Amino acid sequence: MRPDTSDRQPNPLRLPPRLAPVPLTTLTAMGRRPSLAKSAVLVTGVALGLMPACTSKSPGKPVATSATTTPMADVVGRLHVAGGPAPGIDKPIPGRIEAHRDTQAGQVAATADAGDDGAFHMTLPPGSYVLVATSPNVVLGRPGTACGSASLTVGGGANPPVTVYCLIP
Repeated sequence: MRPDTSDRQPNPLRLPPRLAPVPLTTLTAMGRRPSLAKSAVLVTGVALGLMPACTSKSPGKPVATSATTTPMADVVGRLHVAGGPAPGIDKPIPGRIEAHRDTQAGQVAATADAGDDGAFHMTLPPGSYVLVATSPNVVLGRPGTACGSASLTVGGGANPPVTVYCLIP
């Protein structure tokens, strides 16, 4: 028994009649409950009906989009300890670098660990940052206290290397 089509929902996608939406009241009046399988068929039919709007009209050619992405900034550098009694020292040390937006109290945008050679690498959106360093080798006050910082402004792609110094008296 086919349902009466006079009370069918509008069919803007021009689906075949067997896939067109049937009001829930019609199914209930027929003593049927909508099944998950029929819902899946309906959803599949709707999705297939929308596919031409999402694809290129020329097969084999990509769909043109207007979205652009800003290239990220690659930041490479070294963490050094410097200072002390004459003649002083200047050598690489391990530690952690945090990139804070705009000021030392700004939001942390990225973190990087510096190895024993002091080298670190991070990727940031272009902008202004303050790199704040901590090192287990330099404890000024209590452990975890910042031992040095460096301000920088980065653009997309590669940027000049930066050295962050932990200064000791």
